[in-house]
Amino acid sequence: MTVESQGRWLFPQVERPPWSATAGDVALVLVALFVSVGNSSEQAATGILNGQAASVTVAALASVALLWRRRFPLPVALAGLAGWCLDGVVLPFLVASYTLAAARGGDRVVWALALVGLARGCGPSVADGALHFDVSEMTVAGLTATFVGLYVNARRRLIEQLRERTRTLEREHDLVASRARADERTAIAREMHDVIAHRVSLMVLHAGALELALGRDHGQAEAAAHTIRTTGRQALRELGEIVGVLRADDGAAPAVPLAPQPTLDDLDVLLSDWRATGAALELAVEGERRPLSAGVERTAYRLVQEGLTNARRHAPGTTVAVRLAYGDGALAVSVRNGGRPVAPDGDGGRAEGGAASADGVHSTPPLASSGGAGGGGGHGLLGLRERVALAGGELHAEPTLDGGFHLSARLPA
Repeated sequence: MTVESQGRWLFPQVERPPWSATAGDVALVLVALFVSVGNSSEQAATGILNGQAASVTVAALASVALLWRRRFPLPVALAGLAGWCLDGVVLPFLVASYTLAAARGGDRVVWALALVGLARGCGPSVADGALHFDVSEMTVAGLTATFVGLYVNARRRLIEQLRERTRTLEREHDLVASRARADERTAIAREMHDVIAHRVSLMVLHAGALELALGRDHGQAEAAAHTIRTTGRQALRELGEIVGVLRADDGAAPAVPLAPQPTLDDLDVLLSDWRATGAALELAVEGERRPLSAGVERTAYRLVQEGLTNARRHAPGTTVAVRLAYGDGALAVSVRNGGRPVAPDGDGGRAEGGAASADGVHSTPPLASSGGAGGGGGHGLLGLRERVALAGGELHAEPTLDGGFHLSARLPA
């Protein structure tokens, strides 16, 4: 049940046909005419006017004026007061007083009219040489009608305020729900990009290696085909995990068991998969490695993953340098790729499979990819920037002087 439906249940609005108000006013006028004109002779004796015709005329005018009580409550109330003062016609004045109070609430005019009616009903009289003030039953009835109208007005305004508050809460609820859905879609898109884009990039690189190895090296071609198949299965499994989470009922476990989120401990596997494509890769770790929070390690892993994916798309065949620097209270992560592709034969000084140099920098011989640069749409960097911001860090992405690209972030550690 929504907030608005709850408000309608607490404060129901009765739908009336448009002619019901007019029919009610006509019936009220007929009753007022019957009561007022029927007693005109008795009322004439207590009023200012003399004569049956004048009394009937005043009673009829005061009663018929009730037809316009909703549109012109003040003039109709004044007409009812005049009928009461001139001819003692009370019923039109009672109805008009109620209508005016219900329409205008505690307005000065309402109180002024009530005081005039009170003065009319409490007129002084002299009896036995003494001054008396008598409160008639009509005075009490007039005040009662006024106070009932004031109550109806206050209740109507309170209900309208509550309904407006209900509508405001409903709009706020819709805005919060829309924002939550947008955030959820963004998180899903970011996760799918991080998981799938990297796997597909590896498949493209291995497909390029397979294309080059066909007809020349049967063993390398077979290994590349096996890697493509394995990577494709991993991509399908990870995609199935995401879809399983989306399809899971509220509070229910996903149909596909979820794999743990990657951390820096999984970085060696990521780089090994990259080296297996024959791409040139260098890794440098500075400082003493120490355990970090899961969010920071996951963000650092995704940054390296995104940097490798972008290097495959936009600079295939170039050397990619990955750097991790553990400092005081911070972890610096950077991925840099050069702007000039490396020849397929590579540098003769590098060993096949990636040799470790004296300074701890690992490298592998490059292999030119036949995939070319692919379009990414910038969604990966956008999602990565959001990840880094959530982790409390800063992301920098900028081209280098040699035509390459440098992706770096400083994360709290």
